[in-house]
Amino acid sequence: MWVTMVAWMLLAALAIAVATAWALRARCRVGGVLTRTGALYQSENPYRVAVEGAMDAIVVLDDEGRISYANPAVAATFGYAPEALVGVPVDSLVPGVGAWSLGPCEAPTRDDQRVERLSGVHRDGRPLTLEARFGKHVERGQVVVTGVMRDVTEHGELEQQLRSLEERYRHAEARLVHHARHDSLTGQPNRVLFSDYLSHCLARVRHQGEQPCAVLLVDLDRFKNVNDSLGHAIGDRFLSEVAERLDACVRPGDMVARLGGDEFAILLERVADAKIATDLAECVLLALSHGIRLGEHEVVPSASVGVVLGSADYDGVDALMRDADVAMYRAKELGKGRYELFHARLQGHAETRLRLEAELRRAIDEDRIEVAYQPIVSLATGRTSGFEALARWARNGRDVPPAEFIPIAEETGLVGALERRVIRRALDQLAEWQRSFALPTPLSVNLNLSGRHLDDADLPDFLRRGLEAAGLAAGSVRLEITESWLMKDDAATQELLSELKRIGFKLAIDDFGTGYSSLSYLHRLPVDVVKLDRSFVCEMESSAQRSAIVETMVNLAKQLSLDVVAEGVESVSQIDSLRRFGCDLAQGFFFSQPVDATAAGKLLAREIDVLDGHARAEQAAGSERSGPATSQRLEKRSKRAPRLVA
Repeated sequence: MWVTMVAWMLLAALAIAVATAWALRARCRVGGVLTRTGALYQSENPYRVAVEGAMDAIVVLDDEGRISYANPAVAATFGYAPEALVGVPVDSLVPGVGAWSLGPCEAPTRDDQRVERLSGVHRDGRPLTLEARFGKHVERGQVVVTGVMRDVTEHGELEQQLRSLEERYRHAEARLVHHARHDSLTGQPNRVLFSDYLSHCLARVRHQGEQPCAVLLVDLDRFKNVNDSLGHAIGDRFLSEVAERLDACVRPGDMVARLGGDEFAILLERVADAKIATDLAECVLLALSHGIRLGEHEVVPSASVGVVLGSADYDGVDALMRDADVAMYRAKELGKGRYELFHARLQGHAETRLRLEAELRRAIDEDRIEVAYQPIVSLATGRTSGFEALARWARNGRDVPPAEFIPIAEETGLVGALERRVIRRALDQLAEWQRSFALPTPLSVNLNLSGRHLDDADLPDFLRRGLEAAGLAAGSVRLEITESWLMKDDAATQELLSELKRIGFKLAIDDFGTGYSSLSYLHRLPVDVVKLDRSFVCEMESSAQRSAIVETMVNLAKQLSLDVVAEGVESVSQIDSLRRFGCDLAQGFFFSQPVDATAAGKLLAREIDVLDGHARAEQAAGSERSGPATSQRLEKRSKRAPRLVA
């Protein structure tokens, strides 16, 4: 910068000298020869040395816009020798400057300057970018134009690159900010942006008296089954479709956000009353009640929705979202696929749930989980072939329904420890029964395994140790696994199933028909037993379609050499239909509710008595009558069943 200032000072002095020189030249021209006077030489010499040593190109223009002087630096800048430029229009080097130089000076007492970045032309035709300063000076009635120019072509390229980098940085920064506040899958606002908007809404409600806002917390029911059975790619498509349906439900200005996983939230501003929010909740449930076609699969989504009004009583986002969460979980507890509006009583319910979780944890740690056994009965003989082991928990002298504590165990990760307590007791009990009762076919036990427990790498070793401790053969144990988990098609799942089969366990697909597989997939699953879900069995009598579905399932299973167990059997007519279809086994309240080990032992003892009497007589006579005689035995069992309930 200081170099440029010095150059300008020297240039101004030079301009005065040149102007004087032009006047003297006019007076001293003799015979066409321009003679330099001693006075002129003395006036120019001190400044010319400095100007000619400058690194910037310096020119002086006459009153016609032609170059009257050029310092040596113009050679490096423009490629011309300085003397070759004398008399050349300046526009040939820097277009546009000549026209400006011919204009009048703004005032005789003030310099007229032009400072800017100009385009120039090199001798070889290359375009130049020049940082130029041109000024007009009025000396002795004449306008003298002087200019200082610096070649910044390379600087310009660097600046252009820097501008490009800055632009790319701004775009990248904008994308990062967007990604930090939006969901990458659906493009919707994420939890961060949603919380920010909700915080501002609550502030307006508290401080500006604005109408309350409302939040709908939408949690998809059984989404994990979609991911596990159909894969994460289809699960992502499913979530994207759900997001689009939610967007279609809301008003302009309302926000739909994906908070993570299968959880969405909707923010409504200025809600006059709760009905606006609950009407939207009904719209959401209706929108999600229609099936979503995902390739060859059709999935019908379902959601539990918690609704809360954001009144001035809320001092922050966390408190409001906590209440929305409480309402959502209450909707799940009441059957899923519904909404629940938060009210003060639900807070007490949430606190009760927390206490229940803490007590369940203690009960598991202290081994206070009991096991109930529901008989699995042969439809051919009417006799017990085994039991399903089920967890039971008594709290403060009251039995806690499994529908209350099993979901808590699954959500909190306690389900693995819970199931291991049940497994150890059930294996020991089965070993005792096999030693005590000489039945024609060894008893078996069905053990339930949750998806979370199956993800435990230690599970095969734990089961193997349990068999060894009880002295049981693995073939006496059937492991019930949900249909959705069995449909997982990853290497770890297949390795676990192979390991369980190598040990000798029989695998049963639980609640078949309720997941997202189809009958055509059944032959791919490494199972030995199919358990028909109770929802199909219960509706056989009232729905010919359901009855046909059950028959189809049984026939397919038999073709694949799989045993079939019908769950939820409650009537003789259901038994008759199942036997006609070829179903092997059944369980349900028709036979017995789940009972404790003592009552189950009494049931087995009575069957031994029957074998000692009528059954052995029939066998000795060689007449295994599986028709009326079996039906009569089954009816007698149903009459005795209520007395077996513990």
